[in-house]
Amino acid sequence: MATVKERSKDTGIPQTILRSDQHAQDIWKETHDSAVKEYGEGGRAHRVAYASLKHQYEKKGDRWAPEGMEIITAGTDLATGSRTVTYGQDYTGQLCVFADRKEQVLVGAWAVGPLASEWIQFATLAIRARVPISVLDDTMLAFPTFMREYMYPLHQLKTQL
Repeated sequence: MATVKERSKDTGIPQTILRSDQHAQDIWKETHDSAVKEYGEGGRAHRVAYASLKHQYEKKGDRWAPEGMEIITAGTDLATGSRTVTYGQDYTGQLCVFADRKEQVLVGAWAVGPLASEWIQFATLAIRARVPISVLDDTMLAFPTFMREYMYPLHQLKTQL
């Protein structure tokens, strides 16, 4: 059960539900509201709402995804990239991206390396906006820096679709 800290201050809905698609949010809200009428506000209403959601969705990372998501993955070792010269010869780091083959969108990513907290934002935006892999693979970034390191994994994902 989500703690108060993990819930939206406006709605009281757990963050994992808010990060999920609209259908999942609707299922949770409708079931929760009905359960509150029956059992009152609290843990039991939340458990009933989650149980209802689990009939069609499964927990994937920080959100609920439709059951049957087929995850594909691709990555690159940043030491082999052209931008690593900026950081010297002993540079190490990795980028890995995850996509749903059925929806053809990114659903996750992780990055390790200098300024990773900045260049992971490209994946964050693509995940939140549900940008298709084909569009990401075809995008030329005006100021590439480490963003250039996304090119190989995105192309790998596109070929796996």
